[in-house]
Amino acid sequence: MELRRRILLFLVLTLCVSVPAASGEEAAEVVEARFFDPYRLFQLTIPSGWIFQAGESGADLLVFYGPEHEQLLYIEYFPEIAFSDPMVFADKVTGHYGAEYGLKGFQLLTGPFPAELDGITAAQVEYSYLGRKERTEYRIFVIVDQMGLTITFSDARPHYAYSKRQFDAILASFGWEVGK
Repeated sequence: MELRRRILLFLVLTLCVSVPAASGEEAAEVVEARFFDPYRLFQLTIPSGWIFQAGESGADLLVFYGPEHEQLLYIEYFPEIAFSDPMVFADKVTGHYGAEYGLKGFQLLTGPFPAELDGITAAQVEYSYLGRKERTEYRIFVIVDQMGLTITFSDARPHYAYSKRQFDAILASFGWEVGK
């Protein structure tokens, strides 16, 4: 019996020593999750630490909170949109944001510019506004089968440049037509 214990202890210690602990970066890769949207239009990878906010999400809005600062990723659906050009879509939305009734302190920083999201024509804008704190947002506009879709990354202005790298990684993981 003593020999069995020694062998078991030896095996446990060998496993503990030979399996290195994952660094923070490696651990983040292990817990990333592939997210499939409810309309089966797309999929993307959500990085470690990001949390889907079911209570704030609904049929036309998906909300994720990031692990740092005030990171926010939200995806909005606009069923049966009346136009087919994402540049027009972006112009209309930013026009509302900049209107007197729109976002307080709205400032268009870049765009709208033509873009592409995994082979689909898109428009992109970057803007800031004053919410509880001054925020900066980067937004992609696309139209697929008369469904408008915006993918927006937002963070408090002082942290935005640093955090946007995570959003760029999320966009790089983006893929269309999950259900087909």
